[in-house]
Amino acid sequence: MAFRFSLQALLKLRLIYEERERMRLAAVISRLHQLRSQYESWQRQKQMAENKLSEEMRTGMVAVEFHFAQASLEAEDRRLKLVLAEIAKVEQLRQAQQAAYIEAQTKRKVLERLQERQAEAYRLAEDRREQQRQDELFAIRHNRTPG
Repeated sequence: MAFRFSLQALLKLRLIYEERERMRLAAVISRLHQLRSQYESWQRQKQMAENKLSEEMRTGMVAVEFHFAQASLEAEDRRLKLVLAEIAKVEQLRQAQQAAYIEAQTKRKVLERLQERQAEAYRLAEDRREQQRQDELFAIRHNRTPG
């Protein structure tokens, strides 16, 4: 009779749960990269706008244009702060999701180790039974042999 792990259904469930947590973690990490990329892009745009404003101030500009440019830079600052807040929030979510993934992985590994130990114990018991059968066959043959 072949080895059958009594908790195979639970192990399968743990594998599914671990994969689900891994996929959730990947989605959060993807969102985090997206936000960081967006932040860097907007930061570069703001820097270019500041450089342009600085250049125009040296060459001379109308006060209305200056106030508009200044208001635009302030709006960029607010937008960057919002993205930074979102990055911080998603980073916390990533940490929590990573902990959930590690926990799911640990639970699966515990079951796999249990399965391995039970399979090894089964193999040892099977080897002992086979050795006992061999010993009995030897004893039967030895007793039947004229001597």
